[in-house]
Amino acid sequence: FQALRREADLRFGLVRAREHAESIALYRGAAREAGAARAALTSVAAVLFRRVAWSRNLALFTNAYEFATFCLPSLIIAPRYFAGEVEFGVVTQAGFAFRTVQGALNLIVGRFEQLSGLAAETERLERLLALLEGLEGEAGHPPAGASRGGGGGGGKHS
Repeated sequence: FQALRREADLRFGLVRAREHAESIALYRGAAREAGAARAALTSVAAVLFRRVAWSRNLALFTNAYEFATFCLPSLIIAPRYFAGEVEFGVVTQAGFAFRTVQGALNLIVGRFEQLSGLAAETERLERLLALLEGLEGEAGHPPAGASRGGGGGGGKHS
């Protein structure tokens, strides 16, 4: 969400500078505008670098997690196997059980990026809804296309 907001701020600043280029030049504001654009670009880059670092860390965790699936059950059961306490089939069963649990947990880990994206989209929609409700309260009537929820006419009926 922060990345989208900062990218939008950067685009807005650049478009505004383009639209008001004559005024900026007349008032010798090029250095100030360039500084603002540079700051916005730095902010966007910082968010993107954090996103890349976060994705890298998630990939490292996921790869380590996948590798542990094959090694950990054998390492846990191996001493009991070599001591003669369990048969070799138990090692295989432990590996299968561990991979089954890992598969269930992997659903969350594998979808974590999508879930966090969904959370960001939900937050943006909540803010938009709050803004629209605020506008409705100020104007005394709903925004165009919104319904009052009282039934009535104008809407599609199934």
